[in-house]
Amino acid sequence: MKTIILTEEHFTEEGVFKAEEYFNAENNRYEFHGNLKVKMKYSRFEKSIYVKGYQNVKGDQNVEGNQNVEGYQNVEGNQYVKGYQNVKGNQNVKGYQNVKGDQNVEGYQYVKGDQYVKGDQYVKGYQLLKSKGSITINHIGSRKSNTIFYFTKENGIMVRCGCYWGSIIDFESRVLSTHNDNQYTQEYFLAIEYVKKSYEMYKNL
Repeated sequence: MKTIILTEEHFTEEGVFKAEEYFNAENNRYEFHGNLKVKMKYSRFEKSIYVKGYQNVKGDQNVEGNQNVEGYQNVEGNQYVKGYQNVKGNQNVKGYQNVKGDQNVEGYQYVKGDQYVKGDQYVKGYQLLKSKGSITINHIGSRKSNTIFYFTKENGIMVRCGCYWGSIIDFESRVLSTHNDNQYTQEYFLAIEYVKKSYEMYKNL
């Protein structure tokens, strides 16, 4: 699959996308039939966008319509989407994220800053709580990395830790079988205790 690279020549001085050769009038959106790399500190698309492959954005991204990405998405800055957002792969946002419509991420999701989704939010097919979709705890366990706890509406707490994805009950068993009762077990179980109490609070809001 080809890679489309967008640079300053494709945008106005204010960062507004201007390359109308990518506009599909029938679908009323910009279409990129390949992987997309945006090498801008700030990029603004005033219509919906569709990306056939993955999307990599070096800075902040502003989409005034809907956003569809068939692969993974990586945004180095903040992200704002006025419509709905659909990402078929994993999503990684280094700044904050604001999505005004529904959001569906079929892979894993990691947002480093604050996150606000006005519509319904789904990650890997699980609908998340409106009051709080997830909690990320950093620098714990043998990996010294982040562990993400997703607060789902119907399936309780789901966990992503490295390559692991599963329920919090199964995660507790995995931690014990892997680490017995060492320092890492204690770190994980302190996090689990905090997350469980948080989930009980947020699901009743």
